[in-house]
Amino acid sequence: MNKYKIIVIFMLLSSPLLLTEVQAQFQIRCHPDTSHFIPKYRNPMLLSLGLISGGIATYHSSTKEKFQAWVLGHIQHDRTIEDYLQHGSYGVLVGAQLSGYHPMHTVKGQLIYALMANVGAVGLTSLIKEAINERRPNGGHLSFPSGHTTHAFAAASVLYWEYKDTHPVLAYSGYSFAVATGLLRIVHNRHWVNDVLAGAGIGILIPALVYYFDPFPGMKWSASSDKIGCIPVAEPGGYGLRFSISI
Repeated sequence: MNKYKIIVIFMLLSSPLLLTEVQAQFQIRCHPDTSHFIPKYRNPMLLSLGLISGGIATYHSSTKEKFQAWVLGHIQHDRTIEDYLQHGSYGVLVGAQLSGYHPMHTVKGQLIYALMANVGAVGLTSLIKEAINERRPNGGHLSFPSGHTTHAFAAASVLYWEYKDTHPVLAYSGYSFAVATGLLRIVHNRHWVNDVLAGAGIGILIPALVYYFDPFPGMKWSASSDKIGCIPVAEPGGYGLRFSISI
């Protein structure tokens, strides 16, 4: 039964890409200067579907057990830092904003788009977990896909879309946190490799769709849109920083 559930889920995940392809072709015919439109959004979507396909392909394969045994036999790491590492991209997002880097959206826009991307990605992952109820390598349940990996890649993707046109190195930096999170879920025997692949794919796909449809185009960043202040504070009770933000 799980096999057929996975096939249905994959078809549902693939359908937005087909719809976006049709919409992109229509837009290009109407506006010839948007020839960059298809690869800009299609490539991340194709990558995400490739990762999800890899996760599905190895779902019933002995490869995941062999890979798990190899990882556990060669890598030892006891601290579950991925519980914190999965949020690393948001730390970079805040730091970049405070440092004066120019994102795609205002602070308010970033908050809304990040919320939409994460709720959509993590929500979809949770639904699939309940539908599949795959056994974890440590004997637990709800293994497929990996929720930590989904969240980490969704956060990294928000950072990517916000800064890819202005600061490419910064834009890609979040994926280091995401990849590390996925690998550590395997190292700590919480997930199979196919769980991580599928989680990464969903974490890339949903933010790409959110930024593709761009539901709030009026929230684009401008020089006067966000006013952020950071002031050192020294008081009798101690020292610190005081932040102020206008959104």
